Amino acid sequence: MLDSLIDGVMVAAIYGGAKDPFNMTKAEVAKTKKLLEEQLPLLRYYSNSPTDVQQALASGELVAAVAWNDSYSKLVDQGVPVKFMNPKEGAMTWTCGLVLMKDADPKKLDRSYDVLDSMLSPESGAFEIKEFGYGHANQKAFETVGDEILAKRGLTRNPEKLIDSGIFQRPIQNEPELQSMFEEVKAGV
Repeated sequence: MLDSLIDGVMVAAIYGGAKDPFNMTKAEVAKTKKLLEEQLPLLRYYSNSPTDVQQALASGELVAAVAWNDSYSKLVDQGVPVKFMNPKEGAMTWTCGLVLMKDADPKKLDRSYDVLDSMLSPESGAFEIKEFGYGHANQKAFETVGDEILAKRGLTRNPEKLIDSGIFQRPIQNEPELQSMFEEVKAGV
């Protein structure tokens, strides 16, 4: 299990049926804590390292793990017989983005826009899709990738379908409380 609120605690909250795992009631927090406590003896370890998870899966030390798309993609490309599970509750989905800070150095704006443009290019997007199994904001990136690669990476050309099929991550409203609870579970308290 990944050692994070979004990848660890939210998964338990979703499994436990929390109506809104990103803004849980006290009863839902208590239920999630109980589920995490029940899960603890079943875990080999909590991880903060995708490399550790990938190596442990490849060696057989782990038989199942929570991982991001890139771990799956790397293992498949190495010929490791792994499968990516699609939970009945829906997979966690997310987006990342680039921003230009309001206090950005005006002398460097051209270079900043060059970075943004390069990251948003179809070529950069195709790389993200092929190498990491991530989607991309530029639809033209998907047009440059064949159907076989998209299928291998578990992606679709329809971003709405992908986002709608899962549970879209949002800011966690009671984060300090959940982080404290998660630390107690990990410490066996």
